[in-house]
Amino acid sequence: MRAYFSKSMIGFGAFVAIFAVLLATVLGASRSPNPGSPEATSSPIANSQNADVLIFGGTPSGVAAAVSAARMGLKVKLVSGTGSVGGSIANGVGATDSLMYQPTGFAKEFFDLAKKFYPRESTPRIEPHVAEAIFSGMLRHAGVQVQLNAKLAGVRKLANQITCIELLDLPDQCASTFVDASYEGDLFAAAGARYRLGTQDLFAYNEGLAKRRIFRTVVRMPVLTVAEKQSFSQLPFVAHPSEFKPSQADMTKGMPSFTYRFCLSKTKKVAFKPAVGYEKWIPAWRALLKALYADGHCIQCLVAPYGTLLTKLWRIAQLPNGKYDLNSHLGLTNFPIPAAYFQGGKARHRINLQLENYMISFLYWLQTAPEVPTYERNALVGMGLCSDEYRGNHHMPYQPYVREGRRLVGKYTITTDDIFHHRAKSDVIAYGFYYLDNKSSQIVFANNSLYRDLTPFLMPPPYEIPYRVMVPKDGPTNLLVSVGVSASPVTYGSIRMELQYMEMGQAAGVAAVLASRSGKSVANIDIAALQSELEQSGDKMRLTDLCQTIGFFNRAQNGFSPFTCEPRVYENYNK
Repeated sequence: MRAYFSKSMIGFGAFVAIFAVLLATVLGASRSPNPGSPEATSSPIANSQNADVLIFGGTPSGVAAAVSAARMGLKVKLVSGTGSVGGSIANGVGATDSLMYQPTGFAKEFFDLAKKFYPRESTPRIEPHVAEAIFSGMLRHAGVQVQLNAKLAGVRKLANQITCIELLDLPDQCASTFVDASYEGDLFAAAGARYRLGTQDLFAYNEGLAKRRIFRTVVRMPVLTVAEKQSFSQLPFVAHPSEFKPSQADMTKGMPSFTYRFCLSKTKKVAFKPAVGYEKWIPAWRALLKALYADGHCIQCLVAPYGTLLTKLWRIAQLPNGKYDLNSHLGLTNFPIPAAYFQGGKARHRINLQLENYMISFLYWLQTAPEVPTYERNALVGMGLCSDEYRGNHHMPYQPYVREGRRLVGKYTITTDDIFHHRAKSDVIAYGFYYLDNKSSQIVFANNSLYRDLTPFLMPPPYEIPYRVMVPKDGPTNLLVSVGVSASPVTYGSIRMELQYMEMGQAAGVAAVLASRSGKSVANIDIAALQSELEQSGDKMRLTDLCQTIGFFNRAQNGFSPFTCEPRVYENYNK
């Protein structure tokens, strides 16, 4: 019924290097100081365009959009804000979560190429540099022009259309159609499209799950010294109000979540080095670990499927070639993003560095401090940053894992009603399937306790994602959004997975071509033609197609009629 990938432990550095070269050959690639929200300016349409379609954001979604558009014969340019392409998959998310259903279209193509590096087992587990090599090779083969390390400085518009984007210290880039595939949503915000951020619209959609979002106690520490309380007040990304009542807290004040997903190794490694002055955090860490392990054991600590090691703090997933993907388990390193992050520029760089210093210092302390519980210390013993990854960035990922950025206000906003009730869509371009998994939008220290807000974690049935969630309700008529799509905060917790980003990116790339060729706005393209192009490329986006891959006796538990494959309606979904 469900096709899972499993881990692979084969492959060697030399093989990877040679294969990367072979893959590339076979596949073939004075402005606003506030890059996060520069003002749009009007200007004449450029006499010559850099591309027919411009993709902003080197994420997997951006690569999917660029490759799909270029394969249809148009001139395409991809602009990445970092020194790499591949987004989170090429920057630490090597364990791309269990794939509940087989990927299709561009996503299937990517994972099929990944299998060539690790041929013994099919798996979503992939080394960062291998992921980047695959994405880069696909771009070269499709003839996509790529600009790395490009920071958005402004947007030029005419008659409610983007004509060019301005880049800091780089030439302007002009096109007829644009796709914002960035995690942060910088382009559509700068271009004047309305957006939502964090949980500000949590209760706007009459969702039962939104009403069940509450503050949960992560850990309570009955007694704290003055030094420990002061240390908690200095933890970054943690609020420490003078008074706090969880039941009366404002749930609409939350911000999106981010973290770093480090690539770790016990052999090819670089040791953790703490930040200067990190000692101020130690009393809080010591009190936290003491409370977490007050019972003296860890009943939730075990080896999960595919060799993933669970501790109270971490999910340590095995990657090929003796590497590991370090992910938060308890959620204490999934942090709310400060509002200044969405101003871009120096503020974003400063916050990324603060996050890096804090997490590396915490890992160093967990490895070396004698007071750390044995299980936690042993889980990390001998590990360091992978020395053969991110060599151009001191072995640190080029970007953090931004689990959510701005969300577009689109022609349609997908909510839990679309997941459980109206699951099929006439303008379907992808299907969603992942857990409703909302990370903390607020972490609070008060009353000698650490709290975080969460909605219930549950597995929904698969559902169809409509094209309209990528189309701005207001703003430029030649702009699509393939990552920060229009969704309620609760529903975005299910959409925010790279496999689905790739599917939406592929659809955005094809739609951009149809708009560029026809001269129509992105809202008025021929949806039937879009769906036909996607289907011809092997993209299966309809629930009925998915149902056909599921065995008869397993269809009901996946939300289908066993006989007709009609999507089941969940009448009590909103309770």
